[in-house]
Amino acid sequence: MKKRGVVLAAVFTSMLAGCGGGGGGYSATVGVRVTGLTAGQVVLQNNSGDDLTVSADGEQTFPTLLAYDSQYDLTVKTQPDSLICVADSPVGTVTGPVTIDVVCTTPVTVSGTLEKSSDGSKLGTVTIEARNPVDDSVLSSTVTETGLSGTLGNYSIKVANGHDFYLHAAGRDIEGTIYVSDNLQIENETADRGNVKFYFTDQTTVNTMASNLGFDAVKDAVFSMDVESSSGSGIAGVTVSAS
Repeated sequence: MKKRGVVLAAVFTSMLAGCGGGGGGYSATVGVRVTGLTAGQVVLQNNSGDDLTVSADGEQTFPTLLAYDSQYDLTVKTQPDSLICVADSPVGTVTGPVTIDVVCTTPVTVSGTLEKSSDGSKLGTVTIEARNPVDDSVLSSTVTETGLSGTLGNYSIKVANGHDFYLHAAGRDIEGTIYVSDNLQIENETADRGNVKFYFTDQTTVNTMASNLGFDAVKDAVFSMDVESSSGSGIAGVTVSAS
């Protein structure tokens, strides 16, 4: 009986080691459940280094196990050519096996112009990104046009169908004045939308308005009057916040 007890103890120790035990703590898999991937492949990445290439709908797991109580942070490293994939609840803490839903859809197009809010002048060669508001990851990007054929400041960007997103452009020094972009947040867009003006506002104005409203100038200040169509009317479902 004593010999059998030693064997069972050895087996139990081996099982613990296989799931991250044996003094090092437990570990678990992080996986994805992909739907809508009708063409091409998507490259997913966990914690900025663990890559997983998916070419069809279904469930797959990342190569690296994560320890319990550690963080996972899934991003889309490379989008399919004709689709945009978005992860649902991509950030969290490992308390057991993790499965993250990734939904791929045919994108819709949002287009318009990037302008200075002070005088309406249009701005070329500015990179605009569509970002996931859940984790600020970049879904797609484009660059405003430089002015050939009267298209200065025009942009056209692919965004996730049926998913919230916001448009963001990096700040820029224009003749000694720092301008920051208003973030256009659009909720659950399911159809192409054109003539959406996207604004650069000087940082001093942003800070002053945010202070007057009692908001954080970077995260909270809302300037809904800076969103309009080419006819000057408001855009339903869009809010603007300073960034």
